[in-house]
Parts: sequence; C-alpha cells; structure tokens
Amino acid sequence: MYADNSVLLALDDEWSALLMEGETIYGVSGKALALLGVDDRAQVVGQPFSRLLYQRITASLYEDIRESIGATGRWHGELKLRRGEDWFWAECAIRRLPSKNGEHRSLCCFRDSTRQKELEHQVFISECYDTLTTLPNRAFFGYRLSIEVDKASRIPARTLLLLLIDIDHFKLINDSLGHAFGDRVLKEIAKRLEACTDHSMLLGRIGGDEFALVLKSESKPALLPKVRKVIEAVTTPIKIDQHDLSFTCSAGASCYPDDAKEADILLKHAELAMAAAKEQGRNQMLFFEKRMNASAMRRLLLPNYLRRAVERQEFEVYYQPKQRLSDLEIYGMEALIRWRSPDLGWVPPSEFVAVAEELGLIHEIGTWVLRTACAKAREWQREGCRSMSVSVNLSGKQFQQQDLDATIAAVLEETELPPERLELELTESSVMLHPEESALALQRLKKLGVSVSVDDFGTGFSSLNYLSVFPLDTLKIDKSFVQAMTNDAKNAVLVEAIIDLGHKLGLAIVAEGVETPEQREMLSSYGCDCIQGYILSPPVDAASFKERYLRQG
Repeated sequence: MYADNSVLLALDDEWSALLMEGETIYGVSGKALALLGVDDRAQVVGQPFSRLLYQRITASLYEDIRESIGATGRWHGELKLRRGEDWFWAECAIRRLPSKNGEHRSLCCFRDSTRQKELEHQVFISECYDTLTTLPNRAFFGYRLSIEVDKASRIPARTLLLLLIDIDHFKLINDSLGHAFGDRVLKEIAKRLEACTDHSMLLGRIGGDEFALVLKSESKPALLPKVRKVIEAVTTPIKIDQHDLSFTCSAGASCYPDDAKEADILLKHAELAMAAAKEQGRNQMLFFEKRMNASAMRRLLLPNYLRRAVERQEFEVYYQPKQRLSDLEIYGMEALIRWRSPDLGWVPPSEFVAVAEELGLIHEIGTWVLRTACAKAREWQREGCRSMSVSVNLSGKQFQQQDLDATIAAVLEETELPPERLELELTESSVMLHPEESALALQRLKKLGVSVSVDDFGTGFSSLNYLSVFPLDTLKIDKSFVQAMTNDAKNAVLVEAIIDLGHKLGLAIVAEGVETPEQREMLSSYGCDCIQGYILSPPVDAASFKERYLRQG
C-alpha cells in the first residue's frame, strides 16, 4: 500500500477519489466506492481506469488527457462513469503526484454532476428546440446545417438540398379559429414531417408556420421524390375536431454546392426562393436562381433610392393620348409618372408606388405629378397649342388624404389651369374601400369643377349600386378585359355590358390598353366613347407629345 493513500483521507466530503499508477487503479476512497455502486474494493483496485467508463472514450480524448497532464500536470473535464448497470455524469480532476522510483502516479478526484448536466440539458433544450413541436429551432437548425455543410465539403459527391416550407395564409386559421387551434395544426404538420423523414434528413421549425429540411444524396434528381413526399405530407387535408382543413404551401429550395457553399448563404438563397414562390401566387415550390438575389437586393435598396429620388427630383411625367372614336380626334392625355434611377435604371410605377405609400412619400410625389401635369397643360394652352384635358392618377393613400380637395384647389390656383381641363383618375378598389366616405370626398372634388373617372373598372368586384351614388363622369374599362375580348366571347359580352351600363348611368366610357385595329373596331361597334393604348402611342415625354399631338391650330 502506497503511503500517498493518505491523500484520500484528506479530501473534501464532496469529492471521491482514485489513485492510479499509469492507468491502473491502486487506491480508492470509500465515497468513491459508494458513488460507483461497488461494495468491495477488490472490484476496483487493480483494474484499469477505462473499466469505470460507461462507454469507451475516444482515442482523441485519451490523448488530450495525457497531453494535458504531461504539459501542466493536471486535466479537468467531464466523463460518464458506470454505476452498476446504470451510469452518471462525473466532473473529474486528475493531477500528477510526485514521482517515486520512476512511477507515473496520479490522483483522480470526481463528483456526481448528473443534476448539473440535466439542468444544462434543459437550458439547451429551451434554447435550441421549439417548445411547441420539439423540433430544432432556427438557431440550432442553422448550427446543425453548418455541420452538414462542413461534412459535405469533405465528400466530393455529396449534394445537400435545403427546403423551406411556409403554410399559405396560416394567419387566417389563427384569426378565425384561435391561436390554440393553430398550434394544434402546427403540431400535426410537424408530426407528419417527422413521419416522412429518415436518418438522412434534418428537420426544424424556424418560424411561426415555417419549416426547414435538409436532404442529403449523391445527386439532385435523387432528392426530388423525397421533396414531393414532404410537400404532400404538408398539403394533405387535416381533420381536427369537427374541422376539415386543406392547405397549400409555398416552398423554396437551394442546393449545396451549386447555389452556395456556406450554410448562412444556403439558407438565405432558400428564403429568396420561398419569397419568390409567394410573390408568384403561392402554392408552388421554386428552386433558387441567381436573378432572385439581384431582385432581393433591388427591393432592399429601393426605399433609400426612392427617398433620394424625391430629394433630387429624379421623376419625369410622360403623357399618353386619348382618342374619341366618333371622330378619331385626340382630345386628351393621361399624365403618368416615370422614374429613371441613376442606380437602378428604369423603375416602373408598379414597383415603386407601393413602396412610396409605405414610406409616407406618396403625398409629396402625387402632388408633384399633379402640379407638373397641370403646369405643363397650362403652358401649352398659353403657347396656343390645341386645348386638351389632362388626367392625373390618384393613389388610394392620396384619396384618403383629408385635405385632398384643398391640395388640388391650391395646385389649380398656382398653375392657373381651368378646373374643367383636369380629370382625376381613381382606382375602383380605392373608391370602394370606404364607400360612404368616398362619396363625400368625391362630392368635394366635384365642387372644384374637375371631372372624376374610375380606372381599372371591372377588377374591384364593386357593388354596382354605388355607381349611381358616386358623382362620377367616366368609367375606364380595364385593359385585361379589352385585350381578352377578341379571343374570349364572355369577355366581349362583359365589355359590351359595361359600356351599356355606363351610358345608361350617364357616364362616358374609355377603354384602356387598346393595341389592335380589331379591338378598336369592336369597341366602336359596342358604342365605346374613347380609347387609350399602344395602338395610338405608348406614354412619351412632354417634348415628344407636344410635337406629335399639339400642333399649332
């Protein structure tokens, strides 16, 4: 028995201890025996230390312990130790003892850290897993994705497919049936996804109704059947209580290594593909394409460039002619905003008007268009050009402006344009948003002496009853009806009916988007008053419009 067995007696009651020569145990404390669930010292003394381990530790950990003791004389860490047929986590501290006769002796002190590990595991679970579905959350999924990407980088033939799935219009379920019901739906979807995944897949819930999967294979085509199976699992109808629910989903996918070789970029590209699937009507899956990156960057930069465009007055007003069908005379023009950004090039109104509304810039931009168009129309009048009315579009946000009539009156006074030469165009949806308030607002505009038209008529599903209530002058038939009527008899009937209805209500009818002589002839036969479209001219700048249509006369 070695004299340094006395070390065992001097230890704090919290710690158990072993004495080792090399890796062979030659001394053990009573507390260590109790902690290891051993009655007889002979079961421990003379045995290699590795026999106490619940499972064999890796060679790299052994090497780490040896190197640490060799360099510093000590090692500290956590190991799993046996307790009969069970096991427990132990915090271990090993230090080298003074050598005698060349013997390599060490003291191993350890204590049960199972409870601490359980608490750490609970924290880990709460931080890394979604509490509702028990799937990895966004942070932990991203970490595991980075591990898979790292593994794939060492396997030349490995392909990873990252699939993001978003349930279409899931907010409607929460709003109509409650969040508790929505949670039950999400748990059911999570179960279905788990049921159709295997060891080669990584699954997580990374957002409210957004799930993510990583699929592994040697080729992209081999992954597609698995993708279809996953999509089918999500979109198969669900029955909960008395409710039968059917879903569609929007999904985006990106592949390693074709689309990205880093986990965060792979995730970003899948998100861009999913966003594109939503923008293109939902209920579909899209693979990432490089153009999506450019489109996303454009959307990101657009607000800043738009603010700068307002400051630098980068906008222009183009004009498109209107023609009377009775005598084929050009009688008016529509003022249309155009933006040629030094950074983005031509940006269509369909892209920037909604952003301007979100940023609160639409009133400033709209007033500038109104002032510019009225000033130009008055300028041409003073120059003795043919007298024409000018139409100016008002966005939905502009129409909701409380002092809109005062703003228009101020512009008319400033530019000295006669009110009867100004027509205001409103979309059907903006007028119908709050019908009663719209009727009052339209009456205030009419008192100024301007005329009012409803643009894109036929697309807003309005109540026809309001056509007799609103003080309108003109209906503009949406171009989608006009362009379809030559090939679709039902659309032709609709166009003819709108024209007839408008006339019976005392309204003038303008058809927009006219592109062919056949369309013009059909509209004329239906009694349409006026047309507008590329058959006459696309929108052109002020100088070109003056040269073509405003000759001295």
